Amino acid sequence: MANAAYTDTVQKVYIAYYGRAADPEGLAYWEDQLTANDGDLASIMNSFGTSPEATTLFGSLTNTIKVNTLYTQIFGRDADVGGLEYYTAQLTAGTMTAVSIAQNILDGASGSDATIITNKLAVAKAFTAAIDSDVKIPAYAGDTAASSARNMLATVDKSTNTESFDINTTVESLVSMAAPAAAAAYNSAAVALDASAVAYNTAQTNAVASIKAAVAAAEAVSMWSEVSSSATDGYQVNIDYVGKIDGLAFDGGTDKGYDLVLGSNTMIPGFEEGIIGMQAGQDKDITVTFPKTYHKAELAGKEAVFTITANTVRELIIDDVALLTASQAAAVIATVDATAVSSAFAAFADASAKLTTSSAATSSIDDDATAATTASNVVAVKTSADNILANAAVVKTAADNALAKALAIAEPIKTAAFDAALVEFETAAVTFNAAVATAKVSKAAAETASANVTNVELATAFQTAAAAVVTDAAAVSTAVLIASNASAKLITTSAATSSIVDDATASNAIAQTAAASAGAATDVSSAAAVKTSADNALAAALATAAVDAALVKYDTAAIAYNTASANAKVSKAAADEATAAYAGPQTLIVTASGGNYVISDQANKALTFKSGYTYTFDLSDASLSAHPLRLSIVSDGTLNKGSAYTTGVTVTGTQGQAGASIAIVVTDSTPGNLYYYCSNHAGMGAAIGVSEYNLNDVALATASQTAAAIAVTDAAAVSAAALDASNAAAKLTTTSAATSSTADDATASKAIAETAAVTTSAATASSTVAAMKITADAALDNSTKASTAASKGLTNEYILGGSGIETETVTNMLELVGINDRETQSSHDFGWIL
Repeated sequence: MANAAYTDTVQKVYIAYYGRAADPEGLAYWEDQLTANDGDLASIMNSFGTSPEATTLFGSLTNTIKVNTLYTQIFGRDADVGGLEYYTAQLTAGTMTAVSIAQNILDGASGSDATIITNKLAVAKAFTAAIDSDVKIPAYAGDTAASSARNMLATVDKSTNTESFDINTTVESLVSMAAPAAAAAYNSAAVALDASAVAYNTAQTNAVASIKAAVAAAEAVSMWSEVSSSATDGYQVNIDYVGKIDGLAFDGGTDKGYDLVLGSNTMIPGFEEGIIGMQAGQDKDITVTFPKTYHKAELAGKEAVFTITANTVRELIIDDVALLTASQAAAVIATVDATAVSSAFAAFADASAKLTTSSAATSSIDDDATAATTASNVVAVKTSADNILANAAVVKTAADNALAKALAIAEPIKTAAFDAALVEFETAAVTFNAAVATAKVSKAAAETASANVTNVELATAFQTAAAAVVTDAAAVSTAVLIASNASAKLITTSAATSSIVDDATASNAIAQTAAASAGAATDVSSAAAVKTSADNALAAALATAAVDAALVKYDTAAIAYNTASANAKVSKAAADEATAAYAGPQTLIVTASGGNYVISDQANKALTFKSGYTYTFDLSDASLSAHPLRLSIVSDGTLNKGSAYTTGVTVTGTQGQAGASIAIVVTDSTPGNLYYYCSNHAGMGAAIGVSEYNLNDVALATASQTAAAIAVTDAAAVSAAALDASNAAAKLTTTSAATSSTADDATASKAIAETAAVTTSAATASSTVAAMKITADAALDNSTKASTAASKGLTNEYILGGSGIETETVTNMLELVGINDRETQSSHDFGWIL
């Protein structure tokens, strides 16, 4: 019981150091502490100063700020200079603590400061008194609630009317803030309760099953003999019964010839107890009440009257030691499972208590009702758990007594049982020793294999040996378990012989199997480690082999690529040479560099034009903006007293900008020598030789097309080889990742970089030769048309409509010089020179 004489003292410590009113539990606790220590404040100072709340408030403050904070918290003002300097020095020197300083400041208050303390004390006491319910008490907990209370008390000054001061708003705010946490706590408690209920039901189901199993084991060796005496616990009574509720029979309440073992608790509470004392042929009415938790809701909690007729009463006679031993083992399991039910009930009861506590803080009628219902169920569940535990105890006692009775009846059986158990143990020991020997051999083989792992084949052999170690270690564990069970049986049977020698033999067997069991566990763990090592070794070997195979594949792909690249270079050079041999219509890409025009990567390149073709200078490169390209029959044209040549010349766009060009249609009247030059700078151009068409152009164009086709094929082979190399590099990267080798990773990275470059190069080559092929195809088509026209007799004459030459031939020739109007073809000079 707290001592109210120290209420003000405790409240002042809370006000001075925490800046808030005490919570009811804290107030009561510290009142008791002061009572026990005759009011000595030193007993609580240290606890206040080292609390989590103190750390939150003052832990990060300097000594000066800490002292000033105490003044502000107590009086609502900064510290005076003298007080600040004095207490800061004391705190720094360690002669006073923050708590003792707070108490000194409060105790030394005078004048208006004393009035503030009086008012704060009155408000604090009223606030603590207002925290008076199951909802409010948990709401005033934690940093947030403390801060709210601290803010409220900070508003109290010397002029505060404490009688009318509003504390309810803060209290209600605390309750409101705590509501979500209270709901969460309740929900958590509800979840825990459900889990404990599931665990209890599971334990109950297991226990009921094991009790039934124990009863069945006992019945397996039971022989029932009719007696004339009254029924008691352990007797079997054959009964007829009729149950009625409110005078009416109910479903499942009637049976005839039912064998019931008294004390088995297989019927509802009170039923078996009512039969005790009955004799064969006797009738009796008993009144019982169904449990509230009965599985049939329509019967739960109802009172029923059963009319019972005892047909026979039997006593159990048992003498089979082996079967009774099994019965006793089943009874032990039943006892263990029943104990688990008791433990599960304890957890359920604890969860129910927590639900009741948390429901009090939620302000929910439904939560309170649920908690109340759960609390009432705890009683019924406890009764059920106690019954199960009692039933198991009855079964265990009966099994123990039956076994003891049987052993006492047949002493020779005891010795025979021990001798048989000893033979069984010795056989198990031989099996165990053989398993141990085999395990040693397999372990040695594995150790030998592990010392020579240099490739996949040897790693696989190591893994196979390790698997044998695991199998043999498992065999040792199995053998030691059998021996352990045999030694346990030896202990059981020796206990019945009352022989010191037998007891010593059994104890020695137990010690041996304990040591063997420990050794077997170590062997299993060691075997697992060996198997893991072997698996890792094989994985590493496979990874290395995979990298080696991938590297061989990459090197092969690289060789194939280099071969294909070399072939492509040869075929490209051949195509370039064939193209140069046949100079058909061309578009010449022109740039300016170093004071020269550059065409086909060649400065001041001499050109050859052929009659009957159009040649186009592409002048869109920005480098040409200050170097206007022109044609002339004189070198350097207008810069060398010449003039620009414009016959058949078409100028398009502005040089140095996209789309700019100069095109010239070459005919038999075009001068034999032309020059391209810069109209602003001398020496930038070169000569253009103009030659006549000849029939060799068809052959040359055919050769050019053939060479271009070969170049296309070889470029495709380069692309295919580049793709193979790229795929091989990717495979190398994948396999290197598994080897954990820096060297492998570096090799793979280098391969990826190489294949990225060759892939780009292959794509460029394919694009280049494809363009060459298109040009060669067009050249051959044009040359073929011209050759066909020439073979039909077209000469340097007017093409007349009645010449007798096929229209297709005439049309082809007209297309070559850009004449597509058949109706006016006789008005044009074809200008083709044979």
